[in-house]
Amino acid sequence: MNITQYFSISQISLDCDIYDRDELFEYMIGTIIDNPVSPFPSSVKDKALWLLEEREKHTASNMGNGIFVPHARVEGIDYPAIAMATLSAKAKAAWIEKYKIDAKIFVMLIIPKEQPTLGLKLIAGIAQLFEKPDLLSEIGSMKSSKAAYSKIQAITISNDISLRLRNIMNRDIDTLSPDTKLSEAVRIMHIKRYQSMPVVDDSGAVVGEVTADMLLSHGIPDFFKNLATVSFIREFDPLEKYFANEASLTCSDCMNAEPCCLSEEATILESIFELSIRKHQCIYIVENNKLVGSVNSNTVLDKLLNI
Repeated sequence: MNITQYFSISQISLDCDIYDRDELFEYMIGTIIDNPVSPFPSSVKDKALWLLEEREKHTASNMGNGIFVPHARVEGIDYPAIAMATLSAKAKAAWIEKYKIDAKIFVMLIIPKEQPTLGLKLIAGIAQLFEKPDLLSEIGSMKSSKAAYSKIQAITISNDISLRLRNIMNRDIDTLSPDTKLSEAVRIMHIKRYQSMPVVDDSGAVVGEVTADMLLSHGIPDFFKNLATVSFIREFDPLEKYFANEASLTCSDCMNAEPCCLSEEATILESIFELSIRKHQCIYIVENNKLVGSVNSNTVLDKLLNI
């Protein structure tokens, strides 16, 4: 597959001096509408722009490494379309200050509403394309759209492509240490509404996981697991043990020492199996024995099922 079949030279905009996200999206949509490769009716411009902006409000299109893929499924089109843009140095600095992101390239993807699977394939293709050594930095330094187009056109992407966890994982992760007081873990999880948190040692290796379920069940006698009802012992206080030892408890006293860990190269299918079949609340992405990201059910819903 060569993704240049979905766009032309005129849809590559380099060194853009644009300081606002919505303005950039409108400009990129404009290049798609005017492109000579595939007809894109101007009547769907406003709808496509609204879908892009709404998605961005709820789910950032960050694929990591400075690659952003804003995308939307739009009614009224029969063919996918792509536009690319890079920012000027001044605009990059402004985006870092305003949006807290260091954007190296934007790849806008507009997909027919009836073809979500094609959308996933194209997102995987874009991810594979920019994994090529030095391609991202080369395009970022280019001033000629023609040169950038020729560079991309020369790269053939495998037709047998699938999204990997590195393409969708969350890279900004809060962690706990084995010595973190359990009360502190409870405080963080409450404030940030986490259902689970990884426990890492001084080297960055994942050694465990603390989950909300574990915190709630800490101190519950094992025989409770075999009861159909606890209505006959309503006065039992399941938190008595926790509060009695609150001052001394640490994450190492409560954590699951065998959390689910996969590599960046693991497939989306593997993550769905672990989340839906094995019922893990979170998957921790580990490379060279260090935590580099995480994936949970919300990640899959936001970045895949909500395409």
